Amino acid sequence: MLVGKTVLIGFRYQNDGEQEPEEHKQWHGVIRAVTDRGIDVRLEGTHAGESKSLPPDLRVFHEAPPGEYIDRANGDTITDPDFIAAFRVSRDQ
Repeated sequence: MLVGKTVLIGFRYQNDGEQEPEEHKQWHGVIRAVTDRGIDVRLEGTHAGESKSLPPDLRVFHEAPPGEYIDRANGDTITDPDFIAAFRVSRDQ
């Protein structure tokens, strides 16, 4: 289902009890493997040649509406990704 599909990945790092994120990171790429240990993504754009291992939680993957998405950190434009995966990471203060 996911292997071979493109994904836009967002990680929102937030301190417990805070409304605003402390940090937000984005990547995009092609999903290479899905196992019970994680989801392996071959990154593209600014991070081409690198890989990202995601938690094995399929609930965070949602079909992406067609269109262009811009990575605010590096200016990469991602056109019509198949999925968006958004993760919230809680940091202890």
